[in-house]
Amino acid sequence: MTEPLPITKYTEQQAAAMLGCSRVTLKRERKRGNIEYTLIGVRAIKYTQQQIDAYLQKRRRCNGEQDPCQKGHLEEAIASPRSESSGCRTIARRQISGASRGTTQRAARLEGVARASQILRERK
Repeated sequence: MTEPLPITKYTEQQAAAMLGCSRVTLKRERKRGNIEYTLIGVRAIKYTQQQIDAYLQKRRRCNGEQDPCQKGHLEEAIASPRSESSGCRTIARRQISGASRGTTQRAARLEGVARASQILRERK
């Protein structure tokens, strides 16, 4: 009887390097439930190639659309995760509401802090 081939498991650092992101970003995606993982023992988190491929396929976008790409460009995503070949983008654009970090003027920030302090003092 032939034994099955061993499945290669990657650490968070290795998987993050394969995806072209930081280990912290990969951890955040795992905690959000966006990428599957394998828990070995109590603390060891590993990723298989199939889990990484499935994540890439879910994140695939075509021509700026919000829905996942159905054209089957997985091979291109694996070869070059950040490319935009065939009109597809690997990483989806998230719409963030509110002011971007560093865009609030210092005077406006200080005014907001002063107003908040005044409101809190009035409640006493």
